This record gives sequence, structure tokens and C-alpha cells, in this order.
Amino acid sequence: MMALGAVFALAAGSALAEGGPKPEAVDAFVQAVAAAGCVLDDSNRAGVLKAAGMGEPEAEVIVLVLVQDGRAVLEPDRLVLKTGGCGS
Repeated sequence: MMALGAVFALAAGSALAEGGPKPEAVDAFVQAVAAAGCVLDDSNRAGVLKAAGMGEPEAEVIVLVLVQDGRAVLEPDRLVLKTGGCGS
């Protein structure tokens, strides 16, 4: 299986070129990851995506935006949220 960061980065480029994610989708994703303990990994990915009401392609773009904005950090095999009540 690919590392989480590589998986999320694959489809993000073209989606960002199309205008990026809607703010409501970003908020829903942040809330879902925060509710899951501020970490997204293989063990909770399906539940987080279901709670956020989105699929992998939309989440991939949101992860890229959050990382670029400094609101999340990609670590080996997981995303750590730094916003939405998580971390500093």
C-alpha cells in the first residue's frame, strides 16, 4: 500500500487547478478529523470520510490545501491536523 501522503497527493493537482475545494467541504473534513482525535490514518480513514460526507478525491485535495496552509502536517502514514481545536 502507498504511503498516505502519496495517495492523497496523486489526484490533488488537477482538482486544485479547477478552483480547489469549497470552504464548506474543508470545514466538514476538519471537523471529522478533529472528532477522530486530530489524526487521519488508514485505521480511521473510511470513518472520517463518511463523517465528512466525501470520497477520496475530494479529501485528497483538501489534505493538500490544509498542508500548504500549515493547518495540517503529513507524517509517515498519517495526517496530523493543526487546526479545528487540534495541536498548536
